[in-house]
Amino acid sequence: MLHAALIVALAINGKTPCNNEFLQESWALLATARYGHSPYEQAAWAVADAEGRVTFVRWKFNHEAWEAKFRGVIPANAVALVHTHPNFRPMPSDDDSMTAQRLRMPVYVLTRKALTRTNGSRVEYVALGDWNPERCARR
Repeated sequence: MLHAALIVALAINGKTPCNNEFLQESWALLATARYGHSPYEQAAWAVADAEGRVTFVRWKFNHEAWEAKFRGVIPANAVALVHTHPNFRPMPSDDDSMTAQRLRMPVYVLTRKALTRTNGSRVEYVALGDWNPERCARR
């Protein structure tokens, strides 16, 4: 699990962040939440394969405002929980921090102008400003 989390961290902080799977998948997930303009959160498990590629296993949409709920078994090789927030709430909530502690994996929050994460004890920005990977790749 630690090895897979390290792979994700390297992918996110690599020299070509525009092209990594994690950011691409995150942007696609944010699109389903109308780029943070929806009160309905979307969520997914970030799953790493043996080669370090990251794919998302999306949660079933529950049609409840301000939260996403997961029922089922966490996928094998899940390395992070990723979910959207409305744009006015870019930081992980206290529930997000408790979830990160309980699952022992980072929880990422996606909004249009920020990508943040918590490991349960601290919160940090991964990207601030326009993190659209399509625009970033054209720079």
